[in-house]
Amino acid sequence: MKNKINYSRPKIDIENYIDQFFINRNIYYKNSTNKDLPSSININQILIKIENHILTCNKYRPNENTFITFDYLSHIYLYSIKHKKFNSNQLNILYSFQKKFELFKRLYSEYDRKTIKKRGTLPASFNVYSLLSIIFNHKHLLNMNYNAFNTAIKLIDLCLNNYLKTTFFDKKLLEYALILEHFNIKQDLGQITYNN
Repeated sequence: MKNKINYSRPKIDIENYIDQFFINRNIYYKNSTNKDLPSSININQILIKIENHILTCNKYRPNENTFITFDYLSHIYLYSIKHKKFNSNQLNILYSFQKKFELFKRLYSEYDRKTIKKRGTLPASFNVYSLLSIIFNHKHLLNMNYNAFNTAIKLIDLCLNNYLKTTFFDKKLLEYALILEHFNIKQDLGQITYNN
């Protein structure tokens, strides 16, 4: 075994990576709000602000055959705030949206209620992606679901990459998504805790 090759493994500087991640996110947040991401976060207060914001724009209208994506996601978020969980039907829809987003990077504005297949060809607004990120961040907050959190980060990335390209954008939803993401990362690092 004289010819044994010496392999070395790369060293990962996770602290530097996370610091750089926060700096980049803060740049987007500051461009949107003219202030830095908050250093101390009352997450329960943020969740209530999101709830109140959604209530002002929510027009959820139950329909036997179809649902408007944003309206139905609003309903799911409001339910999760009230009950601190998601029911099985909501989880099925969320997992379906997660799969659609992960595979195709696109959601639509309206879906069939039974099959969760798109109805029409109108793409979902970026408000849908921001709200879905908020929901997945909240799911992670409730039960440390890293699969949901991973998708939440990707949804925010998509919104931030398209932020300046569209006028149909609810800045507040994206701001709340960034705050929740920031809180979740700090919680995962053990810097803060969530007591629900």
